[in-house]
Amino acid sequence: MSLGQQPCLPGFESCLRELSRSGPKDGWKSDNTYEPPDRVPHATGSPVTDPVGHFREQVDEAVRIRMVSDVPFGAFLSGGIDSAAVTGLMAQHSGCPIKTFSVGFQERRYSELAYARLVASQFGTEHHELIIDEHHVIGELPRLVRFRDAPVAEPSGIPIYLLAEEARKSAKMVLTGEGSDEILGGYPKHVYERYVARYQCLPTVLREGVVEPLVRSLPYRLRRVKTAMANFGLPRAEDRYPRWFGALSPTERDDLVQDPALRSCSAAAPPRPFPIQSGSSRLREILYFDQVSWLPDNLLERGGRMTMAASLEARMPFMDTQLAAYVSSLADQYRVRGHCTKWILRESMKGFLPGTILERPKVGFRVPVNE
Repeated sequence: MSLGQQPCLPGFESCLRELSRSGPKDGWKSDNTYEPPDRVPHATGSPVTDPVGHFREQVDEAVRIRMVSDVPFGAFLSGGIDSAAVTGLMAQHSGCPIKTFSVGFQERRYSELAYARLVASQFGTEHHELIIDEHHVIGELPRLVRFRDAPVAEPSGIPIYLLAEEARKSAKMVLTGEGSDEILGGYPKHVYERYVARYQCLPTVLREGVVEPLVRSLPYRLRRVKTAMANFGLPRAEDRYPRWFGALSPTERDDLVQDPALRSCSAAAPPRPFPIQSGSSRLREILYFDQVSWLPDNLLERGGRMTMAASLEARMPFMDTQLAAYVSSLADQYRVRGHCTKWILRESMKGFLPGTILERPKVGFRVPVNE
């Protein structure tokens, strides 16, 4: 995000002054938008005899209804559990092999193609692979800036666009696994957040004099530990949650910006969306923040622009509102249990997906920019 530039957050902010969710202003009509169910501080659902089995049914139905199409379609297959689950369920509902599309890099340590091939082989898909190098990335940057209508800050947008172009040769619509992490608790931070309060109970002299200097001395390969410990020291959720994404906290941003005009823009910006109900668990709070910030303003915006730039429609079963409402109705342990993220998804896919896929830790879509 450029300094002084405030995007319109779905359902929370408007690019028009005096226009808000509260009602019409100056002749404009404001409609209510979808409110993520994790806004509610407690699980509210009635007991289900088999929560895992019911979840599997909900995901299966979300996939099935998104396969209704009068054009050729397929699936983006990354090799992670989300797209693997979508691909497997699609295969069950299809009378012919599903087209799957995967992107990889010449730098093998960044590529997940081996995992994608494993899933494609298990479900007998018509598998397509695209391998890109630095020439693809550099060559596409000017067009990507135009398609994004903004600076390209996410390198992953480039391979997504190139894969969409490749998929468009034989399909007009794809299903993806996007959104699972934000409703099921799939990031390491969803585990780490529970330790924040414990860490902040340590004596200041121990934290600042021993722990923090020790963590700062760790090598780059342990950057997740370094990031987690740095965030543990931030007592305010308003500062901590953006930092999990690698963004500046509001306090850091204000310290950095010296221009009075930009400071005034920052001060006038509406507050970031946080649950106002008391009693929310840390998991529900951070999931809600993810669902109204990172998810719509980064993942969905990036994916939507990049696929539509290639004239390819992308549908996301994990964004099904009934599915989101169901998982929100469950206790936290069904989403994050111990150090296991997306527990209910992993449990529901046992015996269906390869064990290698089920047991893989969260990797993310890594692009070899440093190469």
